Amino acid sequence: MSFQIQIVDNVPISREADLDDALRLFLSNIGYLLREKETDVAVGLFKTFLLLPNKFWTVEEMMHRLNTSKPTLYYHLNKLKSLDLIEGNMVELEGYEKKKKVYSLRFKNLERAWHFVEYHIEDSLKNYGKSITNIWSIAERVREKTLENEGL
Repeated sequence: MSFQIQIVDNVPISREADLDDALRLFLSNIGYLLREKETDVAVGLFKTFLLLPNKFWTVEEMMHRLNTSKPTLYYHLNKLKSLDLIEGNMVELEGYEKKKKVYSLRFKNLERAWHFVEYHIEDSLKNYGKSITNIWSIAERVREKTLENEGL
Protein backbone atom coordinates (compact mmCIF):
# COMPACT_ATOMS: atom_id res chain seq x y z
CA MET A 1 0.00 0.00 0.00
CA SER A 2 1.40 3.35 -0.96
CA PHE A 3 1.66 6.41 1.22
CA GLN A 4 -1.39 8.65 0.92
CA ILE A 5 -2.48 11.57 3.02
CA GLN A 6 -4.88 14.41 2.48
CA ILE A 7 -3.74 17.90 3.39
CA VAL A 8 -6.53 20.29 4.32
CA ASP A 9 -6.61 23.70 5.90
CA ASN A 10 -7.49 23.07 9.54
CA VAL A 11 -7.03 24.34 13.05
CA PRO A 12 -5.23 22.28 15.70
CA ILE A 13 -7.39 20.01 17.81
CA SER A 14 -7.83 21.32 21.35
CA ARG A 15 -6.00 19.59 24.21
CA GLU A 16 -9.34 19.48 26.02
CA ALA A 17 -11.11 17.55 23.25
CA ASP A 18 -12.60 14.11 23.79
CA LEU A 19 -10.09 11.51 22.50
CA ASP A 20 -12.59 9.70 20.27
CA ASP A 21 -13.83 12.98 18.78
CA ALA A 22 -10.26 14.21 18.30
CA LEU A 23 -9.24 10.98 16.54
CA ARG A 24 -12.35 10.99 14.36
CA LEU A 25 -11.67 14.58 13.25
CA PHE A 26 -7.94 13.99 12.73
CA LEU A 27 -8.41 10.77 10.77
CA SER A 28 -11.05 12.47 8.62
CA ASN A 29 -8.79 15.47 7.99
CA ILE A 30 -5.89 13.34 6.76
CA GLY A 31 -8.17 11.32 4.49
CA TYR A 32 -7.92 8.10 6.50
CA LEU A 33 -11.67 7.86 7.12
CA LEU A 34 -13.34 7.64 3.75
CA ARG A 35 -16.52 5.82 4.71
CA GLU A 36 -18.64 6.35 7.82
CA LYS A 37 -18.77 2.61 8.53
CA GLU A 38 -14.97 2.60 9.02
CA THR A 39 -15.12 4.99 11.94
CA ASP A 40 -15.44 2.69 14.96
CA VAL A 41 -12.72 0.23 13.97
CA ALA A 42 -10.36 2.94 12.69
CA VAL A 43 -10.72 5.08 15.80
CA GLY A 44 -10.58 2.03 18.07
CA LEU A 45 -7.41 0.71 16.45
CA PHE A 46 -5.63 4.05 16.53
CA LYS A 47 -6.74 4.56 20.14
CA THR A 48 -5.47 1.07 21.05
CA PHE A 49 -1.97 1.95 19.88
CA LEU A 50 -2.08 5.34 21.62
CA LEU A 51 -3.33 4.15 24.99
CA LEU A 52 -0.97 1.18 25.20
CA PRO A 53 2.03 2.34 23.17
CA ASN A 54 4.48 -0.14 24.71
CA LYS A 55 2.40 -3.20 23.92
CA PHE A 56 3.04 -5.46 20.96
CA TRP A 57 -0.37 -6.49 19.58
CA THR A 58 -1.15 -9.71 17.75
CA VAL A 59 -3.84 -9.70 15.09
CA GLU A 60 -5.97 -11.97 17.25
CA GLU A 61 -5.74 -9.60 20.24
CA MET A 62 -6.74 -6.62 18.12
CA MET A 63 -9.60 -8.51 16.44
CA HIS A 64 -10.95 -9.47 19.85
CA ARG A 65 -10.45 -5.99 21.34
CA LEU A 66 -12.12 -4.25 18.39
CA ASN A 67 -14.71 -6.97 17.71
CA THR A 68 -13.86 -6.97 14.02
CA SER A 69 -12.94 -9.37 11.24
CA LYS A 70 -9.43 -10.14 10.05
CA PRO A 71 -9.94 -8.46 6.62
CA THR A 72 -11.24 -5.26 8.24
CA LEU A 73 -8.40 -5.22 10.75
CA TYR A 74 -5.76 -5.75 8.06
CA TYR A 75 -7.33 -3.01 5.96
CA HIS A 76 -6.79 -0.53 8.81
CA LEU A 77 -3.40 -1.91 9.85
CA ASN A 78 -2.15 -1.52 6.30
CA LYS A 79 -3.38 2.07 6.16
CA LEU A 80 -1.54 2.91 9.40
CA LYS A 81 1.56 1.04 8.18
CA SER A 82 1.53 3.01 4.92
CA LEU A 83 1.70 6.20 6.98
CA ASP A 84 4.61 4.67 8.95
CA LEU A 85 2.78 5.30 12.22
CA ILE A 86 2.89 1.64 13.24
CA GLU A 87 5.34 -1.12 12.59
CA GLY A 88 5.11 -4.88 12.41
CA ASN A 89 7.76 -7.24 13.78
CA MET A 90 8.19 -10.97 14.17
CA VAL A 91 8.76 -11.90 17.82
CA GLU A 92 8.74 -14.95 20.03
CA LEU A 93 5.69 -14.94 22.27
CA GLU A 94 4.89 -17.22 25.16
CA GLY A 95 2.31 -19.83 24.16
CA TYR A 96 3.31 -19.88 20.47
CA GLU A 97 5.69 -22.38 18.88
CA LYS A 98 6.79 -20.10 16.05
CA LYS A 99 7.52 -16.40 15.94
CA LYS A 100 4.38 -14.30 15.76
CA LYS A 101 3.73 -11.07 13.86
CA VAL A 102 2.98 -8.22 16.24
CA TYR A 103 2.24 -4.55 15.71
CA SER A 104 3.09 -1.50 17.76
CA LEU A 105 3.16 2.26 17.58
CA ARG A 106 6.43 3.34 15.94
CA PHE A 107 8.90 4.52 18.60
CA LYS A 108 6.13 3.97 21.19
CA ASN A 109 5.38 7.68 20.70
CA LEU A 110 2.93 9.31 18.29
CA GLU A 111 4.85 12.58 18.05
CA ARG A 112 8.06 10.79 17.07
CA ALA A 113 6.20 8.49 14.66
CA TRP A 114 4.60 11.53 13.01
CA HIS A 115 8.05 12.66 11.88
CA PHE A 116 7.99 9.78 9.38
CA VAL A 117 4.73 11.12 7.96
CA GLU A 118 6.22 14.61 7.68
CA TYR A 119 9.25 13.17 5.89
CA HIS A 120 7.00 11.43 3.36
CA ILE A 121 5.02 14.64 2.82
CA GLU A 122 8.18 16.71 2.30
CA ASP A 123 9.58 14.12 -0.11
CA SER A 124 6.31 14.01 -2.04
CA LEU A 125 6.17 17.82 -2.24
CA LYS A 126 9.72 17.90 -3.62
CA ASN A 127 8.70 15.37 -6.26
CA TYR A 128 5.65 17.47 -7.15
CA GLY A 129 7.98 20.45 -7.55
CA LYS A 130 10.23 18.45 -9.89
CA SER A 131 7.15 17.35 -11.85
CA ILE A 132 6.02 20.98 -12.21
CA THR A 133 9.47 21.94 -13.50
CA ASN A 134 9.37 19.07 -16.00
CA ILE A 135 5.82 19.87 -17.12
CA TRP A 136 6.81 23.51 -17.69
CA SER A 137 9.82 22.36 -19.71
CA ILE A 138 7.66 20.05 -21.83
CA ALA A 139 5.14 22.88 -22.35
CA GLU A 140 7.96 25.20 -23.48
CA ARG A 141 9.09 22.64 -26.08
CA VAL A 142 5.54 22.18 -27.35
CA ARG A 143 4.98 25.95 -27.30
CA GLU A 144 8.13 26.55 -29.39
CA LYS A 145 7.15 23.85 -31.87
CA THR A 146 3.59 25.22 -32.07
CA LEU A 147 4.84 28.77 -32.69
CA GLU A 148 7.27 27.48 -35.27
CA ASN A 149 4.57 25.48 -37.08
CA GLU A 150 2.19 28.43 -37.06
CA GLY A 151 4.93 30.76 -38.31
CA LEU A 152 4.83 33.01 -35.26
